[in-house]
Amino acid sequence: MLGGQFTDEATLTSIRAKYGLDKSLSEQYLNYLERLSPIGFSEGLEIKAPDLGLSYRSGRPVWDILAETIPNSFILALFSIGLAMILGVLLGAFAAFKKGEGWDKFIIAISALGMAGPSFFVGMLISWLFGFKWSESFSLPIVPILLLVLYVFIYPKLKRAPRGKWVNVVFLGILAASFWLPGIEMGGTGLDMTGSLYEIDPFKGRVLNLKSLILPTLTLGIRPLSVIVQLTRNSLLDVLSSDYIRTAKAKGLSDTKIFIHHALAPALNPVITAASGWFAGMLAGAVFVEFIFGWRGLGLELFEALQNEDQPVVMGAVLFFAAVFVIINILVDISYAYLDPRIRLNKS
Repeated sequence: MLGGQFTDEATLTSIRAKYGLDKSLSEQYLNYLERLSPIGFSEGLEIKAPDLGLSYRSGRPVWDILAETIPNSFILALFSIGLAMILGVLLGAFAAFKKGEGWDKFIIAISALGMAGPSFFVGMLISWLFGFKWSESFSLPIVPILLLVLYVFIYPKLKRAPRGKWVNVVFLGILAASFWLPGIEMGGTGLDMTGSLYEIDPFKGRVLNLKSLILPTLTLGIRPLSVIVQLTRNSLLDVLSSDYIRTAKAKGLSDTKIFIHHALAPALNPVITAASGWFAGMLAGAVFVEFIFGWRGLGLELFEALQNEDQPVVMGAVLFFAAVFVIINILVDISYAYLDPRIRLNKS
């Protein structure tokens, strides 16, 4: 690849010498570790930036390539996990507060549906629906929405209403048929199927395009949102059944004060753990989402590097992902002490 299609043996020998490929494997590995190390010994003890090498494809330093794409992936992951955390905690807490009621069952069902869809399929579906089919206009299915509201929230409160599995089957049939009825015409989303954070305008040059962030954020945030909803609900229900919550109730504290001040923070420990893993995974695993939406991030860069067998870029990206996982897990462990007083370090 470095020598080109019509290269000779002399050129290959020169390339091997330049990259140290003419040395033994043990020497190559030690040289690689020395380049990665932030501490150098070539000219005495010195602090240096890790050297990830040069791209086989472009000849540019791998650090420069990563530096161009990491901010885009970081912004996408940050917005996605932010959406998942805010909505997930709110919906999960609300479901726990309304345990056993229609809202609780509805939120659980929707979150289970969100967990079932793989990101590459959901990404294509969202891109096609919101970026193409509904971009200019769409028909709002008002009848199915009203039927769902009646079935989930009003029907369970009817004392003499018929019950049984056949009722569910009949309802699903009516619901499916109602989608054929005309809806209300609404304005389109105005979104595109693909796009990156910045686009080139012939007159203004490089222009920020936040609309392109909406669809990939939604795609990347659906699964962690669904997981966080379930975790928040289950964790809150466990905390609310603990002894110190019963003690707080015996002291006369209101349910709202107990819920917010005594139960919510300790219940967030598993949520923070899941969110941190998802955030690191978004930086490392958004390859399909970035490819589908044409988002110029590290995932798309890694995909192209794998296609072109650009090994230094692939290795640099993998090392960056590993460092992100380590750093985020350390920060999460530190945050536990602030969320739950029971696990704070004993300083005595």
